Amino acid sequence: MISFSKGTTKFNYRAAGIVIHQGRVLIHRSELDNFWAIPGGRVEWGEPVAITLKREMQEELEHNVVIEHLPWVVENFYQSPDQIIQELCFYYLVSLPQDCPLLKQEEFGGEDIASSGEKLKLFFRWCPVAELQQLELYPGFLRKGLQNIPDQTEFLSFSDLPKSEQRLYL
Repeated sequence: MISFSKGTTKFNYRAAGIVIHQGRVLIHRSELDNFWAIPGGRVEWGEPVAITLKREMQEELEHNVVIEHLPWVVENFYQSPDQIIQELCFYYLVSLPQDCPLLKQEEFGGEDIASSGEKLKLFFRWCPVAELQQLELYPGFLRKGLQNIPDQTEFLSFSDLPKSEQRLYL
């Protein structure tokens, strides 16, 4: 996967799939996280980002997705417990097949493999788009952005870092 560290900083190259069904967006978190995100994963060396997204969604959801549109390419800065992370993520609008049983479930589980190689439980849920403002969803721009997804691709540079840290990286 394309992820590397230098000192107290780390870079990730990621793909994420925005699935919206009946006014709700699919979000997930790992058992180690206290926040929600859009499902996806890190790009492998030599792998096109759209292929990464299809592979990651198949691994996590056990269903194929159809890629529809790329609304955002986002450079995001955020902090983990021990590192400042700079992430480049391609956010694709995707759909699941109409007969996919996940579309009828409010919440469900899955598995992922952490960078350390250990298996992690994943928790998925459908969240009404109108309720995203009250949710710990990252990157933070998604809370408003998912209410009005652009028709054309936009590049965003966004930071979830505390204000005191932002001047060092933006």
